Amino acid sequence: MNVIELFKNDLWNGIGKHAKNLFKPMTIVAGIAFLASTGFMFLVLSKIIGTDAVQQFTDPTSMFDMESSMERSQAIADAMQSFGMTSLFALFLVGMIVGLIIMSWLMNFLLVLSQSVIDNNEMGLAQSFKQSFNKNVFKLVGLHLIIFIAYILLVVVVSLLGAASFILAFLGICAVMVFLLRFSAGFGAIVHGDMGVTESISFSFTNITFVRALKMFLVIFVFSIVYVLVLLLFSSIFKFMGSVGSVLMMVFQVALSIITYSFMTAGLSAAFYRYVEVEYEESNEVVNHIIDTDE
Repeated sequence: MNVIELFKNDLWNGIGKHAKNLFKPMTIVAGIAFLASTGFMFLVLSKIIGTDAVQQFTDPTSMFDMESSMERSQAIADAMQSFGMTSLFALFLVGMIVGLIIMSWLMNFLLVLSQSVIDNNEMGLAQSFKQSFNKNVFKLVGLHLIIFIAYILLVVVVSLLGAASFILAFLGICAVMVFLLRFSAGFGAIVHGDMGVTESISFSFTNITFVRALKMFLVIFVFSIVYVLVLLLFSSIFKFMGSVGSVLMMVFQVALSIITYSFMTAGLSAAFYRYVEVEYEESNEVVNHIIDTDE
């Protein structure tokens, strides 16, 4: 049974198998992404809050240290005040636009890579990288913008509920996350199915019902708790190893990134292929498929 058939008939086994197949290419992707993001964050933040503060900020064990958190918050607030509100807003706006484009391209690249693995196509990372620069990046930008606007509007509503009750605010945040997960099949619909933005949203909302989105939310919630606990455990152990521990911690973070990228990408591909109609054309080496996206 190929991966697409597993997505349809045995979802979790299909996601696990596809994620496993993605581990090898994701090792390179996660390594490059970790080094690039860490280097960029260090260079930018060190100019604003200083090198020592950045090193403390990136220490995973300090996330539960209230005194360190307060010091970081104060350092960031002081830096923002000295930077100037106009310059800060301009920097934020440019950063948001650039970040949105990069995030959309990365999503496109990961799903192009996922498609090559599904098709047993050994075109490699370089070819996937080349193919990821296409019109779907702009479609994904549009989809991300719609999700972001929906998120802002819903958060405003939840903030009003929070003024009345903490429980209502908590439930409201959970409801917002569940609602946003209903967009999840749209990413695969754009990259795998070559749909437009509105068509991808319609496809996603038709198939990712509230109940299905709630199940996805619970899985992600549990995974996030386990992720944080594991990260905290190993960071506490490596903290006592000095420089060797710092190196081991970076390696461990890359390993966690590989797992996260693999399962996230496999899940997004599964969210599309589980519900789209697919016709198979069997061959000796490669399983080709024709996607029918007609409603």
